[in-house]
Amino acid sequence: MGRGQKTCKQCGAQTGPRSYKCPDCGYSFNVQKGITKRNRKRKGEKVNWRELQSGDFIRVLTGSGPYWPLPDGEREPMGYYGVFKVMHVHEDGLGCYPADKKNSGFCFIYMGEKKKSKIGTTMVPHKIRKVPFEVIDKQYQK
Repeated sequence: MGRGQKTCKQCGAQTGPRSYKCPDCGYSFNVQKGITKRNRKRKGEKVNWRELQSGDFIRVLTGSGPYWPLPDGEREPMGYYGVFKVMHVHEDGLGCYPADKKNSGFCFIYMGEKKKSKIGTTMVPHKIRKVPFEVIDKQYQK
């Protein structure tokens, strides 16, 4: 069984990780209730990336951005995540330096249209949020 897949107890068919019912026999899976999208606390505010200026801080969400498709259907993330300080706004993305300890050096945050690159990766825009400077300052005072 592949990573992130369910097996139906009645017919043995494999389904996706978030399916509620088996597509073959209609068996209902027991789904655990967790944090919903409505009551999840967001870190930062949505922003149009073209309106960002040099010196702004952004948070790049984990799991977003370019990925490498694996043969079994999974995706290997190729993008960045964490907090970054914007240096330049380009036509396809943002030139940034990390503001946290997860990354180092200059990073290009891809924000263009979805496309297939020449080397095989699927270029998908990162999901970003604008973060106020006060939040970053408090993280480093600990």
